[in-house]
Amino acid sequence: MGKIHLIAVFIISWFLVCCEGEFIESTLPTIILKTPDGKCEEGFVDLENEKNLNVVFKWEASKFQFEQGQLALINRGTNDTIKKVNIQISEEEELINLERGTWYRWQIIGTSQQTNQKVASNTKDFFSEFITDESAPYPVLFEEPINLDDKWVFEWDSPENETKSDLKYKAFFSTNPIEKDSPIKLYELEFKQYEEEFVSSDRTKRIEQPKAGLRAGDYVFMVQAIYSFNSSELITSSYLRVNAPIDY
Repeated sequence: MGKIHLIAVFIISWFLVCCEGEFIESTLPTIILKTPDGKCEEGFVDLENEKNLNVVFKWEASKFQFEQGQLALINRGTNDTIKKVNIQISEEEELINLERGTWYRWQIIGTSQQTNQKVASNTKDFFSEFITDESAPYPVLFEEPINLDDKWVFEWDSPENETKSDLKYKAFFSTNPIEKDSPIKLYELEFKQYEEEFVSSDRTKRIEQPKAGLRAGDYVFMVQAIYSFNSSELITSSYLRVNAPIDY
């Protein structure tokens, strides 16, 4: 009688494990971005316009679930949508021409043939330039500036995928205002350099800029990321625009 009881328990346990495995299995369609991620590893400079870069985008999508969709590109600094490109999701690759030297965020959106619902991929950020150990560093990423009554507070850091660990940072602020929303012409601006300098290991890279004495208009905060290589300095400059609505 005891043997029969043990066999019955074993059969019931095996059945429960099998059922549990079936419930865990998911058939929801997915789109997973692969590259570019952080930097452009595949692509080539546009021979007709050297200011542009042909970037190879790759992703993985559930088989037999998608046909056409859209690849959206957003400017990482301004959150403005740069372009939306119609793609064949099932091909899992697309070549897109982009302006060089810009931080982008990308995402793919498609409609599932199984559920007829829109499916959005994850998002990835990348810089549209080929970065190597012998090139200038990535541009810094600014936090949203803190705008107080009497000053601005600026913070920044290099992106997570920056491999150069011995960078220096110098910060500058324009001293002559430009008209609100007008194009920035750096050669027409005068800059003051802050006394503070920072290095990669600094946990906080922060500058406070008083508004006292400023005239109404737009101003430019600039950070240089500096990499020393073979007795020379490779520099990348990043800019952030702020507005003083009145004379201070």
